[in-house]
Amino acid sequence: MTRGHSVGLLLCAAWLVSDLTPSHGQAYFSDRYSAQPSVPQYDAQVFSGPASVSSRMNDGAARSPYGDYRLAPAGHSLTSGYGITNSACEQSCPDGGDPGPEPGGPPPGDFGLPRMGCLNADCGPSRLTFRKGMVFLHRSRPDSQAFTDGATPTNAHDFDPGFQSGPQGDLTWRNLNRSNVDLQGLFFHVSGFSGETVTLAASQLLTTPPINFPVMDVTNFFNSSMSSGELNLRREWSPWFTVIGGVRYFDLQEQLFHKICDTGMTERIRASNHAYGFQSGAEAVFFRSCRLEFGGWAKYAVLNNFVEQQTVTTLIPGVLPSFADSGSQIAFLGDVGLSATLRITCWLSVRGGYQSMWFNGAATAAPQMLTSNVVTGAGSVAADSNLFFHGGFANFEINW
Repeated sequence: MTRGHSVGLLLCAAWLVSDLTPSHGQAYFSDRYSAQPSVPQYDAQVFSGPASVSSRMNDGAARSPYGDYRLAPAGHSLTSGYGITNSACEQSCPDGGDPGPEPGGPPPGDFGLPRMGCLNADCGPSRLTFRKGMVFLHRSRPDSQAFTDGATPTNAHDFDPGFQSGPQGDLTWRNLNRSNVDLQGLFFHVSGFSGETVTLAASQLLTTPPINFPVMDVTNFFNSSMSSGELNLRREWSPWFTVIGGVRYFDLQEQLFHKICDTGMTERIRASNHAYGFQSGAEAVFFRSCRLEFGGWAKYAVLNNFVEQQTVTTLIPGVLPSFADSGSQIAFLGDVGLSATLRITCWLSVRGGYQSMWFNGAATAAPQMLTSNVVTGAGSVAADSNLFFHGGFANFEINW
């Protein structure tokens, strides 16, 4: 190679180096175009205006076909200098043209969770919904009924059943045969409602007729359980309102036990309720965001209540050891509640809220002391008590 050619090449190289500006050559440090990440030896600059003609030529490999890969600080739009706007996003984004999360993390959604899209709007309808959790209910005190005489007479109303918990679940098959009607089954069970009282220096158990004994203490025990089942058809009239119609089953069991201390004499009264019938109601959605939903329901059932009572005595002279009676009558059940649902993913949500129920026309244990004769066994089942349950619930919801 001649000396003239060498000098010419050196001059061309010097011109190229001197022509390199912050808008030139930065794309060649991109990891996308190298097998091993390279570390630039200069400070990244903000390229705020359109690239010059020479810059576009030199940067063509960096901008095509994947766009501009030149380095820029956080928050800098690499498209603004080329006349590209967010008008397309403004037309497609339902939340007013939000182009997406800012660098450094997505904006928070409900309860500070990442937005990750509007789940209630984007996930689409589900075919099956399954819920499983727990219900926590308080039972009202039994109706007033005196048990004994004595220095401290006791009454059924002295029992405080308190709060108890039990399993709860439901399954909904949506859009049954593409009819816009859902089929839903629900069930929950709560047991363990109980109480205990002591009568000091009593001499009579106030049955019909009264049971007499020497003056001594009497201990009184109470326990109760309840179950509820439903099978409903649901029709959604709007995204905010659904009507409900179906069948309802309600079961209530209650026992009362008197122990006359130091004698071995006892009386046990068991009352059972098996109520079934038709119910109707509605559900409503009060508020809905991308993740959170608040709603409520109200249902009312007219039931045929098959009631039973059984009395068993031990070591009490002059009375029957066992007798029973049964019957049926109309009962009424009301059920209202409020719920809040937080959607975590398209298939998983958590749900909780408040529920209350009242049952009118129940057979409870204490009133049977007056309506059944312990000597002859004649009598009837008293079924005119009113019960009230209320409390909270919490469950997981899975959608397919």
